[in-house]
Amino acid sequence: MTRSVVVTGFGLVTPVGSTVGDALSALDRARGVAAVVPELVADNVAVSFAATVADFAAAPELTDRRRKYYSRSAEMAVTAALAAVSHSGLSGDPLLRGAGVAVGVGSGGAPPMEFAVREAAGDPTGTTALLVPLAMPNSPAAALALMLGAHGSATTYAAACASGTTAIGEAFRKVQYGELDVAVAGGTDAPVTPHIMTGMARLGVMATASDDPGRACRPFDADRSGLVLAEGAAFLVLEEETRARARGATVLGRILGYGTTSDAHHPLAPDASGAGGAQAIESALLDAKLNPAAIGHINGHGTGTRAGDAAEARSYRTVFGDACPPVTTCKGVTGHLFGAAGAMEAIVALECARLGTVFPVGNLRQPDVDIDVVAGSTRRIDPMPVLSHSYGFGGHNSSLVLSPER
Repeated sequence: MTRSVVVTGFGLVTPVGSTVGDALSALDRARGVAAVVPELVADNVAVSFAATVADFAAAPELTDRRRKYYSRSAEMAVTAALAAVSHSGLSGDPLLRGAGVAVGVGSGGAPPMEFAVREAAGDPTGTTALLVPLAMPNSPAAALALMLGAHGSATTYAAACASGTTAIGEAFRKVQYGELDVAVAGGTDAPVTPHIMTGMARLGVMATASDDPGRACRPFDADRSGLVLAEGAAFLVLEEETRARARGATVLGRILGYGTTSDAHHPLAPDASGAGGAQAIESALLDAKLNPAAIGHINGHGTGTRAGDAAEARSYRTVFGDACPPVTTCKGVTGHLFGAAGAMEAIVALECARLGTVFPVGNLRQPDVDIDVVAGSTRRIDPMPVLSHSYGFGGHNSSLVLSPER
């Protein structure tokens, strides 16, 4: 028998703020927050703008002594996750001892590795002794488990842009089937570095117009030119419902279903048919025991790449047909948080479902896909379950069905 899984805490560190209210306000304005990054300009990087976390302040628990072991990605993860735990009312609770941790990563250990190599000027003998703990892809998960004193599973998921969604889904499974009673799950990434930015630009997937960085990412728009890279972290606290209610927790919503598939198609390009994405969505709906008509809106992936947007739209048409619910995406405003994107979007999707609103897609002026993409202004809907859907380089597809608390 499966168990009911509820959400009791949110935590964010993003380019649009560290609270859900700040994020929703920015999304409602539908204007991107990307800006020129001086360090990228100094390194003559071809694409020198991104959406970064301005004036990031690590959690007080990350003392100077501890911070030397952790990369920016790990620090953002710990800060967002501790905020989620505090929001849930679990800080200091003995329940955390048996909690599990699930962290999605995109660039993983590549950023600290890049900085270490640059600092050593190509001389391996100059490499810092702390390179290994800094660059381990599992470092954020290990750091979070340590900071929480959580002795349950501490697992890292690397599914590129779908990593945050996958981490939440896999943690949901562990609570659903009784392996854990509490899980802290989400994603983190700090990919705004010279080498990663250059590599992404050479792939041809990034928007390159820099005269107005805030307008550069235009998901589902005929004038789109690619994605804008971003950094951040987002985490949720998941709990088995009976135990959560017994401790008097405030239930923010619940996870009803999860589905994940692989395109098995190409190292980078999506399957143009959208079949893999559609299968993940259908799997999540089946898990949730819901039919497509039960979904009130979709928080989609929507990166602003021509191939990705088109394949995504076909996925939705396959599942929902002419009755496709309103579709939105965060990335026109926030940029692409890569490993953290799906986690942030799950939080936003659940809160929008609770409020009965769907924010407009940032920078969208000329929709060119055959689905109902929200444009111009926030739309009112009935509070209903929501689909949060992610794609990842390599053909990863992950979907979550979430429901507001009634």
